[in-house]
Amino acid sequence: MVRPQVNINASIVDQRLSGIIESHPEWFPWPRDPNKRKSAAFVVLCMATALDLDMEDCADILTEGGNDAGVDGIHLGEVEDGSFVVTLFQGKYRVNDLSGEANFPENGVNAALQTIEVLFDPYREVQLNPKLQPRIAEVRSLIRDGDIPTVRVLLCNNGAPWQHQADRWVAEAKAEYGATNSQSPVDLRDLHANDDIQKTLALGIEQLGYVYKHHREDGVSGENVITSAMVAEAALAVWRERPHQARFRRPQHFGKLYDLIFQGLNAGAALTAALIHRDVERRRREATDDEVDAFPFLPYASHHLAMLVGRKILDGLDVDRSAFSDRHFDAASQTLQTEGDLYYARANSAIQDAILACYGDRPVSLQQLAATFRRGDLLEMLPPIA
Repeated sequence: MVRPQVNINASIVDQRLSGIIESHPEWFPWPRDPNKRKSAAFVVLCMATALDLDMEDCADILTEGGNDAGVDGIHLGEVEDGSFVVTLFQGKYRVNDLSGEANFPENGVNAALQTIEVLFDPYREVQLNPKLQPRIAEVRSLIRDGDIPTVRVLLCNNGAPWQHQADRWVAEAKAEYGATNSQSPVDLRDLHANDDIQKTLALGIEQLGYVYKHHREDGVSGENVITSAMVAEAALAVWRERPHQARFRRPQHFGKLYDLIFQGLNAGAALTAALIHRDVERRRREATDDEVDAFPFLPYASHHLAMLVGRKILDGLDVDRSAFSDRHFDAASQTLQTEGDLYYARANSAIQDAILACYGDRPVSLQQLAATFRRGDLLEMLPPIA
């Protein structure tokens, strides 16, 4: 049997995927088959490249598995002026063919186009896996509120493009749904990267033993790296107590919300908020099936949970949020390590009680939960946790 010739670019990508899997096996806990793990890593790499996101964030939006409707990953953009962008990814990775010559399967193109209509009809019943179901519910909730989605479908493979019949299907879909301008907006982080606030935070966070990445092109990563986007999101939730804006108004974090977030924010407070939010996100990602069943709001609640954990840490240190400074960081970090399990559990219980107070005993759909957290309906019902 003659082995296909290896394409150098395909070989480089394959080696990169092996490195991702070896460095971060925790990102791919479910595919036992090493070939499926490599396929999943390929989707992560494609999403990180196309969306300009950290690969860890992209691993979190993987949805492939059973009942995935042909969607291997989904990214939901922010709502701006009544519209938002949803990006669907489907990957076809040929592990045993690195020739770079295999076409993307035409039936995969057709299936992806048909999936759009099924997934985004708010009134259509569809059974999806636990990773995909809450994300689609969130999209449908936005549509029901009157926001208009622009859907992008990115079909990725390690070979050649699809053939002519698929081109006709794509053209027909564009004619039916309407073409849009996919030009990327200016990232406002770039406009603030060198201002005095960011420089001061970078210096202070470095003195606390961490690296503050306030330029998008900084090529550093790791557990001790904190980005300006992470700080903005976390500080808005934890210190400014606007968790709904922290999650659903990200484009405004370095725009009209910039002064609210960063004015008066010292390095200790910024770093503490980022670590709280990172810890909450880790717990959400590692939630067991029993935890997801008990707390179905988990996919939408990270920022509210971080706010409540932050309140509890302040109570434990007997420090007012306005007085929190660099000298409190070590104690806050230690408290998060020793009491994190308890504080997180109590925060979940507090949110569960708030949802019960809001809706009573009647069943609450994922679409309703998504809307509840997006609007900030629970804030008045979330007193400091005991």
